[in-house]
Amino acid sequence: MNKSPGRAGARWRHGGRRLAIVALVSLLVAACSGSNSDGGPTLEASTPAAAVARDYWPTAGWRTAAPQDHGIDPAALAMIEDQVAKAYPQVRSVLNVRHGYLLYEHYWQGLDQTDGHEVRSVTKSVIGALVGIAIAEGKIKGLDQTVGELLAAQLPKDADPRFAGVTVKQLLTMTSGLAGDEESLGGDPRVNEATLKSPDWVRHILSRRLAWEPGTQWAYSNDGAHLLSAIVANVSGQSTLAFARAKLCAERHDAR
Repeated sequence: MNKSPGRAGARWRHGGRRLAIVALVSLLVAACSGSNSDGGPTLEASTPAAAVARDYWPTAGWRTAAPQDHGIDPAALAMIEDQVAKAYPQVRSVLNVRHGYLLYEHYWQGLDQTDGHEVRSVTKSVIGALVGIAIAEGKIKGLDQTVGELLAAQLPKDADPRFAGVTVKQLLTMTSGLAGDEESLGGDPRVNEATLKSPDWVRHILSRRLAWEPGTQWAYSNDGAHLLSAIVANVSGQSTLAFARAKLCAERHDAR
């Protein structure tokens, strides 16, 4: 659930996509504001709208609505397609949801709503949510429970002795002591590339020496996120994917 790209993927993710996201978010901010004297959207903040009571829960699909019905300037949204065509050809899709309603949806590169996308590190947020659910259900005792307890069966006998004391909190906050593996953040992508080539990712990661004392230094770690996935699988007695489907994706009929 947590496969990471190599050098080229890292540059793509944190280069072109970041610029595209910043530009498109700017357009959406403009969409929520008023218009200037020429009739175009401005970036001045509008008065925050009162909280809107949710009248449905989008378990079976998003309801659609006109942008102007939810305080969005359609002219600003129309700028997105022009900006993508001119400057951000790598963008695959843009959706705008407000107050629970889908106001804008557009796809490029021959794609549509039925196509999947590699979301890569977005899965770290999913893993974090699953860890929280496991804690709430008592499957994980708390944030201070350790790798030595939760991954005992996979922890090699000759592992770095510090590894057993690494906590769930340190894995979540990327302060476990694992070396950074994200090139754009000063890490070495070869670290994660070696994991991807290993037949047993968990044992490979747990066999490595920690670069720092746990809890003393932050370093972006894809491998740390994969250990969290392994922990979720261990404590739930099923694959992380199955646990996610049961806890996050199952259709719910309560309008929470």
